[in-house]
Amino acid sequence: TSTWHAKFRENVPGKNYVSLDNTNKLVRHYSGTVGLKTGYTSAAGHCLAAAAVRNGQQLISVVLGEPDSNTRFAESRKLLDYGFANFETVLVDNMGDVVQLVEVKKGLQPVTKAVFKEDVRLLLRKGEKGKIEREIKIMADIRAPVMSGQKTGEVIYTISGKEVGRADIVASGEVQRATFLRIMLRLMQEWFCLGRAAN
Repeated sequence: TSTWHAKFRENVPGKNYVSLDNTNKLVRHYSGTVGLKTGYTSAAGHCLAAAAVRNGQQLISVVLGEPDSNTRFAESRKLLDYGFANFETVLVDNMGDVVQLVEVKKGLQPVTKAVFKEDVRLLLRKGEKGKIEREIKIMADIRAPVMSGQKTGEVIYTISGKEVGRADIVASGEVQRATFLRIMLRLMQEWFCLGRAAN
Protein backbone atom coordinates (compact mmCIF):
# COMPACT_ATOMS: atom_id res chain seq x y z
CA THR A 1 0.00 0.00 0.00
CA SER A 2 1.04 3.61 -0.53
CA THR A 3 -0.51 4.70 2.79
CA TRP A 4 2.07 5.74 5.38
CA HIS A 5 -0.13 6.01 8.46
CA ALA A 6 -3.69 4.79 9.11
CA LYS A 7 -6.12 4.52 11.99
CA PHE A 8 -8.60 1.71 12.49
CA ARG A 9 -11.22 0.84 15.07
CA GLU A 10 -13.85 -1.78 15.60
CA ASN A 11 -17.43 -0.63 15.18
CA VAL A 12 -17.98 -0.54 18.93
CA PRO A 13 -18.88 2.66 20.84
CA GLY A 14 -16.09 3.82 23.11
CA LYS A 15 -13.38 1.78 21.40
CA ASN A 16 -10.09 3.58 20.80
CA TYR A 17 -8.44 3.82 17.42
CA VAL A 18 -5.59 1.47 16.55
CA SER A 19 -2.78 3.23 14.67
CA LEU A 20 -0.65 1.40 12.13
CA ASP A 21 2.48 2.67 10.40
CA ASN A 22 3.70 1.31 7.08
CA THR A 23 7.03 -0.49 7.54
CA ASN A 24 8.10 0.49 4.02
CA LYS A 25 9.88 3.81 4.63
CA LEU A 26 10.08 4.50 0.90
CA VAL A 27 6.36 5.29 0.94
CA ARG A 28 7.15 8.43 2.91
CA HIS A 29 10.61 9.27 1.63
CA TYR A 30 10.75 8.23 -2.06
CA SER A 31 8.60 10.08 -4.58
CA GLY A 32 6.14 7.89 -6.45
CA THR A 33 6.30 4.84 -4.17
CA VAL A 34 3.09 2.77 -4.27
CA GLY A 35 4.18 -0.33 -2.25
CA LEU A 36 4.96 -3.23 -1.88
CA LYS A 37 6.26 -5.45 0.97
CA THR A 38 9.01 -5.60 3.56
CA GLY A 39 10.16 -8.85 5.10
CA TYR A 40 12.74 -10.48 7.33
CA THR A 41 13.85 -13.98 8.25
CA SER A 42 17.12 -15.13 9.73
CA ALA A 43 17.86 -17.04 6.53
CA ALA A 44 16.87 -14.35 4.02
CA GLY A 45 17.91 -11.26 5.98
CA HIS A 46 16.18 -7.92 5.48
CA CYS A 47 14.21 -7.90 2.23
CA LEU A 48 12.08 -5.43 0.31
CA ALA A 49 9.97 -5.55 -2.83
CA ALA A 50 9.26 -1.92 -3.73
CA ALA A 51 7.21 -0.34 -6.53
CA ALA A 52 7.24 3.27 -7.70
CA VAL A 53 5.46 5.16 -10.49
CA ARG A 54 6.77 8.28 -12.22
CA ASN A 55 5.41 9.85 -15.42
CA GLY A 56 3.20 6.83 -15.99
CA GLN A 57 6.07 4.35 -15.74
CA GLN A 58 6.06 1.76 -12.96
CA LEU A 59 9.23 0.02 -11.82
CA ILE A 60 9.67 -2.75 -9.25
CA SER A 61 12.85 -3.39 -7.28
CA VAL A 62 13.62 -6.45 -5.16
CA VAL A 63 16.46 -6.65 -2.64
CA LEU A 64 17.26 -9.71 -0.52
CA GLY A 65 19.69 -10.62 2.20
CA GLU A 66 20.56 -7.13 3.42
CA PRO A 67 22.21 -6.85 6.86
CA ASP A 68 19.75 -4.29 8.26
CA SER A 69 16.58 -2.37 7.49
CA ASN A 70 18.28 0.89 6.48
CA THR A 71 20.48 -0.89 3.95
CA ARG A 72 17.54 -2.53 2.23
CA PHE A 73 15.87 0.86 1.75
CA ALA A 74 19.10 2.45 0.51
CA GLU A 75 19.70 -0.35 -2.02
CA SER A 76 16.09 -0.16 -3.21
CA ARG A 77 16.46 3.57 -3.82
CA LYS A 78 19.61 2.93 -5.89
CA LEU A 79 17.82 0.37 -8.05
CA LEU A 80 14.79 2.57 -8.63
CA ASP A 81 16.95 5.64 -9.30
CA TYR A 82 18.93 3.65 -11.87
CA GLY A 83 15.76 2.43 -13.55
CA PHE A 84 14.12 5.84 -13.83
CA ALA A 85 17.37 7.46 -15.01
CA ASN A 86 18.13 4.94 -17.74
CA PHE A 87 14.84 3.44 -18.95
CA GLU A 88 11.56 4.72 -20.34
CA THR A 89 8.24 3.23 -21.36
CA VAL A 90 7.47 4.31 -24.93
CA LEU A 91 4.39 3.98 -27.12
CA VAL A 92 5.56 2.35 -30.36
CA ASP A 93 2.26 1.42 -32.07
CA ASN A 94 -1.38 2.33 -31.57
CA MET A 95 -4.41 0.11 -31.13
CA GLY A 96 -6.28 -0.21 -34.42
CA ASP A 97 -3.37 0.82 -36.65
CA VAL A 98 -3.28 -1.32 -39.81
CA VAL A 99 -0.28 -3.64 -40.07
CA GLN A 100 -1.10 -5.23 -43.43
CA LEU A 101 -3.82 -7.00 -45.42
CA VAL A 102 -4.25 -10.70 -44.68
CA GLU A 103 -5.63 -13.27 -47.11
CA VAL A 104 -8.79 -15.06 -45.96
CA LYS A 105 -9.53 -18.29 -47.79
CA LYS A 106 -13.15 -19.07 -48.71
CA GLY A 107 -14.36 -15.72 -47.43
CA LEU A 108 -16.90 -13.29 -48.88
CA GLN A 109 -13.99 -10.86 -48.92
CA PRO A 110 -10.62 -12.17 -50.05
CA VAL A 111 -8.69 -10.16 -47.46
CA THR A 112 -9.09 -8.46 -44.08
CA LYS A 113 -7.10 -5.78 -42.36
CA ALA A 114 -4.74 -6.98 -39.63
CA VAL A 115 -4.59 -4.32 -36.90
CA PHE A 116 -2.96 -3.96 -33.50
CA LYS A 117 -5.16 -5.42 -30.77
CA GLU A 118 -4.08 -2.77 -28.26
CA ASP A 119 -1.57 0.01 -27.75
CA VAL A 120 1.98 -1.34 -27.77
CA ARG A 121 4.27 0.03 -25.07
CA LEU A 122 7.83 -1.18 -24.52
CA LEU A 123 10.29 -0.63 -21.70
CA LEU A 124 13.50 0.50 -23.40
CA ARG A 125 16.78 2.13 -22.59
CA LYS A 126 16.45 5.85 -23.18
CA GLY A 127 17.23 6.78 -26.77
CA GLU A 128 16.60 3.31 -28.23
CA LYS A 129 13.14 3.91 -29.72
CA GLY A 130 14.62 4.78 -33.11
CA LYS A 131 16.50 1.46 -33.22
CA ILE A 132 13.39 -0.74 -33.10
CA GLU A 133 12.89 -3.24 -35.92
CA ARG A 134 9.59 -5.03 -36.57
CA GLU A 135 9.06 -8.56 -37.86
CA ILE A 136 5.49 -9.39 -38.91
CA LYS A 137 4.37 -13.01 -38.58
CA ILE A 138 0.98 -13.90 -40.08
CA MET A 139 -0.77 -17.12 -39.12
CA ALA A 140 -0.85 -19.71 -41.89
CA ASP A 141 -4.04 -20.74 -43.70
CA ILE A 142 -6.56 -18.24 -42.31
CA ARG A 143 -10.03 -19.39 -43.40
CA ALA A 144 -13.50 -17.92 -43.15
CA PRO A 145 -15.46 -17.42 -41.05
CA VAL A 146 -13.20 -14.89 -39.34
CA MET A 147 -14.52 -12.98 -36.33
CA SER A 148 -13.73 -9.36 -35.62
CA GLY A 149 -10.85 -9.31 -33.15
CA GLN A 150 -9.68 -12.81 -34.07
CA LYS A 151 -5.91 -13.21 -33.87
CA THR A 152 -4.25 -13.23 -37.27
CA GLY A 153 -0.60 -12.98 -36.25
CA GLU A 154 1.89 -11.02 -34.21
CA VAL A 155 4.59 -8.38 -34.49
CA ILE A 156 7.98 -9.09 -32.92
CA TYR A 157 10.06 -6.08 -31.86
CA THR A 158 13.85 -6.33 -31.78
CA ILE A 159 16.82 -4.04 -31.18
CA SER A 160 20.18 -5.20 -32.58
CA GLY A 161 18.72 -8.68 -33.00
CA LYS A 162 17.48 -8.95 -29.41
CA GLU A 163 13.75 -9.33 -28.84
CA VAL A 164 12.27 -6.55 -26.70
CA GLY A 165 8.57 -7.26 -27.08
CA ARG A 166 5.67 -8.84 -28.97
CA ALA A 167 2.19 -7.67 -29.89
CA ASP A 168 -0.87 -9.51 -31.22
CA ILE A 169 -2.52 -8.38 -34.43
CA VAL A 170 -6.17 -9.18 -35.08
CA ALA A 171 -8.82 -9.00 -37.80
CA SER A 172 -10.38 -5.55 -37.99
CA GLY A 173 -13.78 -6.93 -39.01
CA GLU A 174 -15.82 -10.04 -39.62
CA VAL A 175 -15.38 -12.08 -42.79
CA GLN A 176 -18.22 -14.50 -43.47
CA ARG A 177 -17.72 -17.80 -45.21
CA ALA A 178 -18.60 -17.72 -48.90
CA THR A 179 -20.92 -20.31 -50.38
CA PHE A 180 -20.00 -22.02 -53.63
CA LEU A 181 -22.46 -19.80 -55.52
CA ARG A 182 -20.99 -16.62 -54.04
CA ILE A 183 -17.47 -17.73 -54.92
CA MET A 184 -18.50 -18.39 -58.53
CA LEU A 185 -20.25 -15.02 -58.78
CA ARG A 186 -17.17 -13.26 -57.44
CA LEU A 187 -14.92 -15.08 -59.92
CA MET A 188 -17.24 -14.11 -62.77
CA GLN A 189 -17.16 -10.48 -61.67
CA GLU A 190 -13.36 -10.57 -61.55
CA TRP A 191 -13.18 -12.12 -65.02
CA PHE A 192 -15.64 -9.54 -66.35
CA CYS A 193 -13.60 -6.69 -64.89
CA LEU A 194 -10.39 -8.13 -66.33
CA GLY A 195 -12.04 -8.45 -69.74
CA ARG A 196 -13.19 -4.82 -69.72
CA ALA A 197 -9.74 -3.67 -68.64
CA ALA A 198 -8.14 -5.60 -71.51
CA ASN A 199 -10.42 -3.91 -74.03
